[in-house]
Amino acid sequence: MAAGKRYEKNQSGYTLLEVTVALIIIGISFAVLLGQLSMSKSLSFKADLMIESVRILNNITEDSMIVKKAVRDGGGKGDVPDESGWLYSIKVNPLEIRLKPDDEESVEIPGMDKLRICIKRSQGNSQVNHGREYCITRWYRAK
Repeated sequence: MAAGKRYEKNQSGYTLLEVTVALIIIGISFAVLLGQLSMSKSLSFKADLMIESVRILNNITEDSMIVKKAVRDGGGKGDVPDESGWLYSIKVNPLEIRLKPDDEESVEIPGMDKLRICIKRSQGNSQVNHGREYCITRWYRAK
């Protein structure tokens, strides 16, 4: 090889800086994508828990033995039948309504009760719901 011979630069490749910048951009994109997937999983878990809660609350309201016992006793609580790890509580009050929205005084409706039914996971359950209660209010005709 001659001492004065020069090599030509190969212009067809990428420089190390260009490759590094491309990898950084791809890494940031993946980090954002993984964050969104994590949030999606969390929302999916919360939605599943809400759907399960609605189903259980509906089953309790349809269980006439639980409802009649709670109305007779003025309330009640216990384990949800056929649902391991769930507790229920029922509060029974006479149904009172306001005849006009701005009325301060309410009128009691004879023969009707207001049931407040709440459920929550028991403390020993492995799934965490941070002690959250899921509640519904139903009217019940007392006989």
